[in-house]
Amino acid sequence: MKYFVVTTRNQKGSTKVIYPDNYQSLLNVTIMQGAFYFTDPSDGLWKRVHAVPDADCEAIRVLAGGTNLVEEITEEDAFALSDTHQGGIRVTDEARIRQIEIKQRGGETLTAEDSKALDPDDKSPGFGRNETLRDIDNKLKVIAEERSIA
Repeated sequence: MKYFVVTTRNQKGSTKVIYPDNYQSLLNVTIMQGAFYFTDPSDGLWKRVHAVPDADCEAIRVLAGGTNLVEEITEEDAFALSDTHQGGIRVTDEARIRQIEIKQRGGETLTAEDSKALDPDDKSPGFGRNETLRDIDNKLKVIAEERSIA
């Protein structure tokens, strides 16, 4: 798997996005689960990271046509971008979180199950961590490995 950053040419503060030439063709060889957007703090431009199967990397290089709007990056750089821009905590069960909030406001003692729901690293419904490219990449590798065994 290889990773590419595609820069969409919008100006800071603008909502207009202009995609590089051949962008639709680029999408045809991209594993879409591996794509995410972020705004680069250094230049304010929108960028998108694409995960591309090794067999299709040359097609991406040809489609990029030497433009600086499509840049190949390392796996670790892609993971670092994803961790920065996709990481975080999300609510997985709003009703459960509200129940815990009501308990706390009422002065009730939280149970061990309540504490688990508040822990984003625990799989209990409540809070959870956002899935990052690293998580998705590992899933894709597991699927590929299972298919090669079968």
